[in-house]
Amino acid sequence: MSFSSSLVDKRKDVTFIGPFHKEFCLSTKKLSNRFADRRESGGEAMTEEEAKRLLMLHSFSIDEAIDHPKGQTGFLMSLRPYRGLIEENLHEVMYALFVLQKRLGPDAPHLDRDLVTAVWGMCHLSRSWGVHPDGMLRSNRLITEEDVRRLEEWIDMISYAFLNLLEGNVDEAFFEYLESYDAFREPKLEAEG
Repeated sequence: MSFSSSLVDKRKDVTFIGPFHKEFCLSTKKLSNRFADRRESGGEAMTEEEAKRLLMLHSFSIDEAIDHPKGQTGFLMSLRPYRGLIEENLHEVMYALFVLQKRLGPDAPHLDRDLVTAVWGMCHLSRSWGVHPDGMLRSNRLITEEDVRRLEEWIDMISYAFLNLLEGNVDEAFFEYLESYDAFREPKLEAEG
């Protein structure tokens, strides 16, 4: 039994989560179908390559991030120098993970090291810089305690989704995120010039 599978089993024993979790699993499948339908009909849904690039920009893990606006204001680099938390960054990261679910799951022929590096680096460095008491933001009193709690919650959502996607638990992967934000927000990608 996988780690997150045991979490799912424990949650089912909690009566107030049981019915919600069932509704959540159904809504995740509906979301998945909706995005698949948009792609098949030629819609503007994000591709897997766009999702990978977006994660790498948010994590500042590609050279292009140096000059790209998203590299400068993305999830990780909005913390250095600190510009305040940008909620849209969380939504973009979670949506990109949703798009990449098949590339991350156990049925994928191989695991993309660039994706693992992007997500792991984003979570590790943002926790080190913004959540840890000796990190640059807290030790220099640049971040409020409220923002520390929000940042930690966002990091936990991202890492929990990533863990579950790696194990193939798509229904569980976005539980915390959708419980907090109700729905995915598809990013508005800027046209490349």
